[in-house]
Amino acid sequence: MSTSERDRLFGAFLVDCARLYLLLRVEEDVIQNAVALMNRHPLRTADAIQVSSAMLLSQTLHGVQLGLVIVASADDRVLQAASQEGLPIEDPNLH
Repeated sequence: MSTSERDRLFGAFLVDCARLYLLLRVEEDVIQNAVALMNRHPLRTADAIQVSSAMLLSQTLHGVQLGLVIVASADDRVLQAASQEGLPIEDPNLH
């Protein structure tokens, strides 16, 4: 792939991201909890942020008696960590 083709594709990717995705700032408490999760489980950074976010959202919703957060992932490490942290899990590969 040429440099110009790479740059064109990367530019298209950035346009798609701006148009199609809502980017959220990761809060400090999510990061701190993710670091703690990485010390307890063999998670990659993004996976730890996912589980951390689910844990904190679950705590918030539980506090106001709303809904249940279920971690859906095809990654066994994510599922195992979430389950060990007390979150319900769903593996889409089983359906």
